[in-house]
Amino acid sequence: KSKDIYDGIVEPSALSRGAYWFHVHIMDPTVIVFGLANFVVFAAMTELQYDPDASTGFGFRRKLKTWVPRANVFLQNMGAFVLLLSLVVRLLSAPAHPWWKSYRALAPLVALLLNLYAWIDIIAVVPTLMDLAYKSDAFYNIQFICLLRLVEMAVISPSSTGAGIKAFIDVFDEDGPLISTIFALGLVVWIFFSGLYMVA
Repeated sequence: KSKDIYDGIVEPSALSRGAYWFHVHIMDPTVIVFGLANFVVFAAMTELQYDPDASTGFGFRRKLKTWVPRANVFLQNMGAFVLLLSLVVRLLSAPAHPWWKSYRALAPLVALLLNLYAWIDIIAVVPTLMDLAYKSDAFYNIQFICLLRLVEMAVISPSSTGAGIKAFIDVFDEDGPLISTIFALGLVVWIFFSGLYMVA
């Protein structure tokens, strides 16, 4: 092939390599910590909706309403900042990322458009940004869905868990239609029996 068509994978810049290291070792764990914290306050806020006088357990008897709303606002805002920063770092690190570096100059764009985990982060942060825009707590705090990033972390890391996930992805690539059909049938059965439970 002509060098005008393909010139091999260009070595990523020092900035991209540094951003990739920061993304994997700093941002990913930070996002997971805030995801777990936001899940806790989401569950507590849900409990408050049903029982305004609910209190914490585990031996610490304190009314949820005395701390959960403030914690929810703080963690949402900090979590939104972390997720937005993570998206920026993801774009900067794309030329050094093993999944996207073959796209060379287009790596950041491809990493944003085709990466499921980037879209999960975007979906997770949108309700918080809308709350800030409307200056009210009108939307649910769903930043905990970024915990799905654990799958990405496992796949990237050289671990047995990552190897297992990669093997499942390979199987899904080969037998995707069959597995999708099985999942669809399982969903239908689940909805059917859920309906029977509600009627009973």
